[in-house]
Amino acid sequence: MEALKKIRVKHIEGFNIVERGWGISDRFPNNEIRINKHLHEYPELLEGILNHEVKHTRHQGFTKKDLVHDLATKNQYSQWQLMKFCLRHPLALLQAVPIYYTRKDGIVFDINAMITMAIVLGFVGIAIWIGLSL
Repeated sequence: MEALKKIRVKHIEGFNIVERGWGISDRFPNNEIRINKHLHEYPELLEGILNHEVKHTRHQGFTKKDLVHDLATKNQYSQWQLMKFCLRHPLALLQAVPIYYTRKDGIVFDINAMITMAIVLGFVGIAIWIGLSL
């Protein structure tokens, strides 16, 4: 992880790092990790996010291992730093959108984000239903 000591990271442990102006980060099957270009302003957050992305599998689409990794792993970075990052760079919140379009990849479906969104919406729906039935 010595490469992370530098402010600008382009390559790490066999992964190609590509910068973009929205979202937080994603890993693709071709060992490409796309990160928000503003993460370099938060070196500790960047290191934790890259550590998280490196541990995903290379499989495209849904894998139980990736879903468990996203939902059940301990945070490898400060949630406070992530909240500050999202407040200062609102386009980072687009990370929660499970379907998006890029010129390079066309329409991208993030299955794990879809499942996570369904779980969250399910809990919110149940909470509203319970609240209204009281």
